[in-house]
Amino acid sequence: MYEQILISVFIGIILGAFAFYLLNRMGQKQFEVSSPHRFSEKDAESLLVKYGYEIKDKQPRKTIITTIDGKEHLGYLEADYLVRKDKKDYLVVIKTGEGASDPNEPAFRRKLIELEHVFIPDGLLLLDISSGELASISFHFPRTISIDSFFRFFITLFVILVVIGIIWLMIWLKLF
Repeated sequence: MYEQILISVFIGIILGAFAFYLLNRMGQKQFEVSSPHRFSEKDAESLLVKYGYEIKDKQPRKTIITTIDGKEHLGYLEADYLVRKDKKDYLVVIKTGEGASDPNEPAFRRKLIELEHVFIPDGLLLLDISSGELASISFHFPRTISIDSFFRFFITLFVILVVIGIIWLMIWLKLF
């Protein structure tokens, strides 16, 4: 009886260890594929040099202090490369493989805007390692014109015309 229990526990431990090993390997492979810096640095650097950029910094990092309810939390923001061309500094974000980040996708766009805001480069570049293409990215935030804007414009115009009318009246009455 005890022998059967011991054999069952022993087989259970071996099967559990094997299952854990397989799941752990699958998890590591999945993590490696989704790693944000999974690209050949040599390929990226050779492409940047090919396009005429001088590499100033690899994985530049800026510290961010976020204050939540009076408590400060330390964090950082990291890009892939900081490069220079024609006396202008550019921040480079590497795009790797199929299904890589699209600048129009909201989460990636927020990341790019955050990088641009924190690092304050002269431009943002997106380097696609698989195709060898380098794309310049910029953001523009058009102002929406509302009825309030028109109202303010006409009030300002009215005040200016009233002041001009008063000055003209004073000149006409020879008070000025």
